[in-house]
Amino acid sequence: MNASAKNLRQLSTFASVGVAATLTHLAAAWVAHSLGAAPHLANLSGWFVAMLVSLMGRARLTFRIDAALSGYFPRFLMFSALAYLVSALVVTITTRLGLPFAYSLVVIGLTVPPTSYLAQRYMVFDQSRESGWDLGHLIAIATSTVIYFAFRDAYVNHDVAWYLVAGRQWIEGAQLYSDLSEVNPPLAFYLIRAALHFGDLFGLDPAASLSAYVALLTGLSLAWTVQIVPKDLAYRPAFLTVIAAATTLPFFGHFGQREHFMLLLILPWVASALFDDRPFHGKGAVLRGLIAGIGICLKPHFLIYPAMLALFEVLRHQSLRPILSPGNLAMGSVGLAYVLGVIAFHPEYFSIIVPDARLVYGAYTLPFVYVIENLRPWHVVLTGMTLALGYRAAGVGGARALTLFVAGLGAYALQGNGFTYHVAPAHALALIALGLIAVTSLPRIALAATAMIAAFVYAFVEDGGYRNPLSSNLETHLAVADIQPERLLVWSPSLLPAFPLVLETGAEWSGHAASLWLLPGTLDLVEEGGSEDDPRQAVLTRSRGQMARDLAACPDVLIIDRVLPFRAKPLDILTYAGPKTATEVTENYGLIEQTPRFDIRVRKHPCP
Repeated sequence: MNASAKNLRQLSTFASVGVAATLTHLAAAWVAHSLGAAPHLANLSGWFVAMLVSLMGRARLTFRIDAALSGYFPRFLMFSALAYLVSALVVTITTRLGLPFAYSLVVIGLTVPPTSYLAQRYMVFDQSRESGWDLGHLIAIATSTVIYFAFRDAYVNHDVAWYLVAGRQWIEGAQLYSDLSEVNPPLAFYLIRAALHFGDLFGLDPAASLSAYVALLTGLSLAWTVQIVPKDLAYRPAFLTVIAAATTLPFFGHFGQREHFMLLLILPWVASALFDDRPFHGKGAVLRGLIAGIGICLKPHFLIYPAMLALFEVLRHQSLRPILSPGNLAMGSVGLAYVLGVIAFHPEYFSIIVPDARLVYGAYTLPFVYVIENLRPWHVVLTGMTLALGYRAAGVGGARALTLFVAGLGAYALQGNGFTYHVAPAHALALIALGLIAVTSLPRIALAATAMIAAFVYAFVEDGGYRNPLSSNLETHLAVADIQPERLLVWSPSLLPAFPLVLETGAEWSGHAASLWLLPGTLDLVEEGGSEDDPRQAVLTRSRGQMARDLAACPDVLIIDRVLPFRAKPLDILTYAGPKTATEVTENYGLIEQTPRFDIRVRKHPCP
């Protein structure tokens, strides 16, 4: 058979198997639902059966694979998941551009099938590649599975809960940075929106959508990393297990935070830095740079990671040429495209949010003692000593691992707030660096590195998962008072009381933002006065206008905070809101219950 005939046969059978898999998906889902399975479980069952049909059909019919398929399954699963993520991204972009859904289907039809065909032909079912089963793939799948079942019913972190609520409002038509006010740039919203779309496919609630999405990203990131870690590395399964732990354990209480997503997206880039002599050149460098660039763009402080590695390479080679390596250029192109995209699609972020944040956001800072305490100083110091003693045994990869750990500490210091989730990537990179030292160093240093890994793991497990005493306490008070809010508004300078209360009660959020984040930086203008030319006066006016607009949305339950953390003086939010808004609250909302920190008010009359 000549090449043209072979290609035509492959294309026709590829399409035929795709149609058969789609019909199988529908039939299996219908059967599962008829047998009593919930819709999302039935759909998931149908997808799994269809995936097996697709694997068998494309292996045996399209690409004529005669060997056992177990070695091909991990790559097939990874690229199937990537194909879905690409389709979800297309839907998000076309929806953001205001295009009809039919346009999404056309773009997906023109991009996903041909790229899937090429990926499966040259990467999944290429018989010249090694196809034996790798224990690392089992570690990746097991980690992904544990993540989903451990976090699908978990209490969602307050920051992430806000992203989930705001992401749903965005999907339903609200506009970022005008209807929804947020100090952080928009990339995190895009990632969480993709998680919600992913969950909608299987009928999952927000928490389950998040856990499934993060589980999938973790599995893909680990599977990619497995391909990079050398097969002849001593104690390789143990090292891969440490990497798997680093993707999750430091983020027990910060599941789905931007730091968590960042680590998952840069992990293959990090692994390449540990084991490749020239990690930013050659095969795969551009793709690793592109994906890592997405993670770096989540926060400007994350630029310290590529910056410090680039500086390391410059000093190592005594040349500036490493800065312009293909991997770095790919990462830089992502950053440039992101900034241009924000300017084009979210101009309010730079025209309103950034100027306001420069004036007032500095009020959100923990006392220095907490900044040090949340760092886990003894763990960090002992880790630094262990890495300093053992990094040479790992060669240039050990030096890069130490550099990345220091970069993680630098990112924490640059943010300066002292929040525990800010240091989580540094702790994760500490685990990875210690794991590398443990499998490459002399026994006594390897033992010290192993002991430090155990100390970190013990600390993470002892801390446990996310807890929110403010939100859970308010949930209890609402239940005792038999209050079931339909539209909820919480006025507080903190995200803690509002979220995940909104998710747990199922109420509709009536606010423009997760918290009154403009309040701490402008409160003194209300309490102590200020000059008329103080630039914060405009911010105060805007803050009061947003509060009035939130109240006009007619929430049936209004919760008001009376505490500003790390301040002895009580917080009077109604005075801050201004006389007109305060009068509307006292006239239309009755005080039902008063906790040591919150006033719980319920609307007296139906909305006009």
